[in-house]
Amino acid sequence: MLSLDKYGRRFDLGKELAGMVGLRAVDVKPESGIKYKINQFQKDVRNSRSLFTGKLLKGGPVSAEELVDAYINANRALYETNRSLYKDVEAAKVLGLSGDSIEAIMDERGVGKTYEAFENGEFRPYNVSNAVKELFEINAAQINAPDPMQQAEDVIDRIQEVLESTSITSSNFPEIKNPFDKSLLPEINLGSTPVGQLPPVITGADTNVVAQNARFGSVPTITGQTTEEEFSKIFPNG
Repeated sequence: MLSLDKYGRRFDLGKELAGMVGLRAVDVKPESGIKYKINQFQKDVRNSRSLFTGKLLKGGPVSAEELVDAYINANRALYETNRSLYKDVEAAKVLGLSGDSIEAIMDERGVGKTYEAFENGEFRPYNVSNAVKELFEINAAQINAPDPMQQAEDVIDRIQEVLESTSITSSNFPEIKNPFDKSLLPEINLGSTPVGQLPPVITGADTNVVAQNARFGSVPTITGQTTEEEFSKIFPNG
């Protein structure tokens, strides 16, 4: 609030009052704040992805169970990272920074597509690149072990489908179970059990999280081609 004293000098009443009680007024600069948040976001994204790619540095054999666990954990961390920046972006808008300005800042820092996803309410999960898949294959061949990525790829693809339909506006990450988890398969030999006979991956998913409940209420059991009929059986809440 601006006012004039008896000498005609302008002063901000709010800041003057703060000064009278020993407080220092600080101008809010959302542009600087959002730039800092983007820098932290980029660092956290790298750390999130390393939860998966770090399996390449582990050495020795890697099981399909470990790989799916790593994919789930990487995406849980990635979701929280995106969710945090999404809330910061919304706060910057409240503080007066326009959407166009935020988009320009994010685009300048190489995360313009992230802003686009936020505007659409989307979460973009980690996509395992062909280069990473090839590295898992090479590592497995070097130690004469099964390729865990080949074993887990169908499960990972189905989890990714569900996560792509998870809204960034929700605070809930889907509850995901690893179908390779031996505790879920007390009498099944993973070495000889067809992937199509493994249990569903996602249970208890928040219906508000998944946009297309009829299709993605849970991750399907894994087959070469999952039909709509299979989806309807696997997604009873759809």
